[in-house]
Amino acid sequence: MRIGIDIVPLWRQRTGIGNYIHNLVELLPQVAPQHEYFLYSNRRTSFHSFGHAFQVRTDSAFRWCPGSFWLLGRCGNLARNDNVDVFWGTGAVLPPFLPPNAMKIVTVYDMVWLRYPETTTSYNLFVQRMFTREAVAKADLILVISRTTQDDLIATLGVPREKTRLVYPAISDR
Repeated sequence: MRIGIDIVPLWRQRTGIGNYIHNLVELLPQVAPQHEYFLYSNRRTSFHSFGHAFQVRTDSAFRWCPGSFWLLGRCGNLARNDNVDVFWGTGAVLPPFLPPNAMKIVTVYDMVWLRYPETTTSYNLFVQRMFTREAVAKADLILVISRTTQDDLIATLGVPREKTRLVYPAISDR
């Protein structure tokens, strides 16, 4: 399979979400070496030095563009050109123009934007409010990092439980 992965969150200093993504992506070629991995970003990330396991697609002409908007405007076409079979949106944003038969996966980390909007930044609140419901509706599979997030997603957005998979954060070697 040809697997496309949004690595936009990895260009900045890694925190919880960035570590979650980094650790999972780093392990993929070890657990499933038969697949091809395409990593998409509009900025350089730590995966530029990971060697032949990944084909990194950096759209650096658009590095000025906020990551979520870059995903919506450019990433889908890159993934379509690579003819990916699976696309993993590591946040709750799915780019348009993905290959029509590609399986679409999104990750939902929490429902803070809906339950406690006063605790998030204005930008994150805007992005979540604008794009999460649509991404969740279009996704074939939704990854969640906790049972609470899974339950919240089901209760607040009416997502069928069978459409979700609980994937706990990995423990880093660090």
